[in-house]
Amino acid sequence: MHILGVYKYVYPEKNSIFDEKIGCKKGIVGELNKLNDLNVSTQPIISFDWCKDKLGLSVMASLDQTIKIYIITKLNLY
Repeated sequence: MHILGVYKYVYPEKNSIFDEKIGCKKGIVGELNKLNDLNVSTQPIISFDWCKDKLGLSVMASLDQTIKIYIITKLNLY
């Protein structure tokens, strides 16, 4: 089973801090929050693309020779 997961990246308040030990700036990593996941195929997904014009519209192809179109709703709420 191959699962498609949708995550949201939460940016940190500050993107860097000054590390006095090494004398330079050090980046700060944000957090990933899992929004949802879905079993989409029995075979590996070999191609995936988001539509730039329509929020939530995506297409994928897998090794079982299928092309699937998915609409992920309520992305504007996150």
